[in-house]
Amino acid sequence: MRAAIYTRVSQDREGALRSVKQQYDECLAFCEENGWTVAGEYRDNDRSASRYTTKSRPNFEQLIAEIDQFDVVVTWEASRATRDLEVYVKMLRACRTHHVKWAYSGSLYDLEKPGDARRAGSDVLDAEYESGKTSERVQRSVRAQAQAGKPHGRLPYGYVREYDPATGSLVRQVPHPEESRLLVEAADRVLAGESLYGIAKDMKQRGHPLLDSTRLQRLLRSPTYAGKRVYRGEVIRDAEWEPIIPQEKWEAVQGVLGAPDRAKFHGTEPRHLLTGIAVCGTCSGPIIRLLNKGKYGSYVCKTEHCVARSQPGVDALVTATVKLILRRPDFLERYAAYTSETDPRLGEAIKAVRDLEAALDGFYQQAVDGSLSPAGLAKVEAPMIEKIDAARTRRDSLRTPQRLVIGNPVELAEQWDDLPLLDRRAVVAGLMHVRILKARAKGVKFDPNSVDITQRF
Repeated sequence: MRAAIYTRVSQDREGALRSVKQQYDECLAFCEENGWTVAGEYRDNDRSASRYTTKSRPNFEQLIAEIDQFDVVVTWEASRATRDLEVYVKMLRACRTHHVKWAYSGSLYDLEKPGDARRAGSDVLDAEYESGKTSERVQRSVRAQAQAGKPHGRLPYGYVREYDPATGSLVRQVPHPEESRLLVEAADRVLAGESLYGIAKDMKQRGHPLLDSTRLQRLLRSPTYAGKRVYRGEVIRDAEWEPIIPQEKWEAVQGVLGAPDRAKFHGTEPRHLLTGIAVCGTCSGPIIRLLNKGKYGSYVCKTEHCVARSQPGVDALVTATVKLILRRPDFLERYAAYTSETDPRLGEAIKAVRDLEAALDGFYQQAVDGSLSPAGLAKVEAPMIEKIDAARTRRDSLRTPQRLVIGNPVELAEQWDDLPLLDRRAVVAGLMHVRILKARAKGVKFDPNSVDITQRF
């Protein structure tokens, strides 16, 4: 008979499972004992076969697709093929359709026979049951770790873990000296108005290539670095580890990175002053730069192509406006009152949220202890949640800092043409709103009235 050997292992940290090589060797020996020819080998490493898995098993799927090429499928035990009854039914139908048998644990099963199909199904059901119990134990452990504010899972960037040398158990999670310093630096530079792309590019040049702009944003937005324990996507309590970024600063960073008018771009470094910053005056869609047939650039509405204006004309107008604003005495007065990093009321708002959340946790604990009845909890829970939502809304409204940081506006205006493009884009994005309108005058190459520039402050 032509045999297909399938091997699989999910995780083997304790050495309790057989590796795919060991499984293959035993399956091969079983084929040789029975005089079968091994006509195919399929293996999936680091792949679970339970119904809880989120990873696919490409080689198992390939085996099912090619099962008509074999007479028997050989696995080390039933659970190596699947721990999911639905998958077993799929395999059962394929084997019956193509008259293929299944061999595991030293026995051969003809799945076209009701008794053999029942025995194999029972073994898969047992495997699914064990998988379910394991999943429950894992989830209880994860939940308990979260409720205690303890770390769990993969080590987050910026931290190191210390273990007991005798027992190997986790003692504490502490900031990594260099990685935590980089995160604090990135947070400070975001608050100073720098782009994530520019920060990541600089760090790459300094020997930290793993901190690309996408990952840097994900890290800076994670509550982990403010010393918060997250469970299933929600902050549930203060963590037991030391925060890398103080909470007020972390909240301010969220205000910057989550601002709807923040200039965003992906992929390569932007090469034009206003892409991702200017918007269409008709549909408010993003503006991109395109080359026209005459080989000159235009800023065009990306969404509906509502507007198209000469790029050199728009850039020149915006540049002249920026220089004019930076030199105006009234701007200098307003800017002097503008440069506080965060709203001074933010700390108070953060404390209000924390106190309300702690009070609600106290009511929940009373319900667990039995000192507060379910009816009593229901009476206080709804208004407390309303207060918490209102406090969070106020906190979020205060956490956007004043992001534009200019040391000397007049000096900046003088040096404007020599500044790197990323720095010029950051100043434009922080200083003004730019809307590209439809031209109001015909027969004019560039109409200045077709660009609406509004100062942010």
